Amino acid sequence: MEMNMRPLIKLFLLALIVLLTECTHEIRHGLTPDQLNENNSIVVLSTAAKEDSIPYHIGLGIRRIEDGKTAEFVQVNPQAVKSNFPDYYGFLHILSFKPGKYFFTLETVSPMIWFSRPSSVICFEVREDEVVYIGEVFVEYFMKGFSKEYVRIVINDQFDRDVGIFLEKNPSFKLENIRKRIPGHTQ
Repeated sequence: MEMNMRPLIKLFLLALIVLLTECTHEIRHGLTPDQLNENNSIVVLSTAAKEDSIPYHIGLGIRRIEDGKTAEFVQVNPQAVKSNFPDYYGFLHILSFKPGKYFFTLETVSPMIWFSRPSSVICFEVREDEVVYIGEVFVEYFMKGFSKEYVRIVINDQFDRDVGIFLEKNPSFKLENIRKRIPGHTQ
């Protein structure tokens, strides 16, 4: 007995479209200062781009300097997810990290593009028992298929906006308890 797969495929595609169009980026909330300890500091950062993009979908890898292993991976510009910011496409990320030194890597989700080795590495440090804001990681250019255009990141200071959202979602924290260490910026 042969089964016609077309109705099942159509149903699957319809369900996928509905799911993707209704996606939002949920900002972690309800965190409290007693959740901080020597193995669990909080890093607040945002990722942003001029616009969303499926063909050139980019992620941000965060790797430990000591061994190069990925500690976290966050999306920069998934098309199906509504932005957290009204002025351009971006997301606030509230992440847990062990104390140590880390660096950013741009990673593509598309098999059709790749990145060349960066000319410099952007590093940051997380210290024990802290909440630290490390900036907005803004993707400034997108690769266009096989052309010679490139992608680079710029670290911006969006402290007031990003920490304001963090404090709104996590009212147990106070502004004076949040450190600000933006790579490449002097404080």
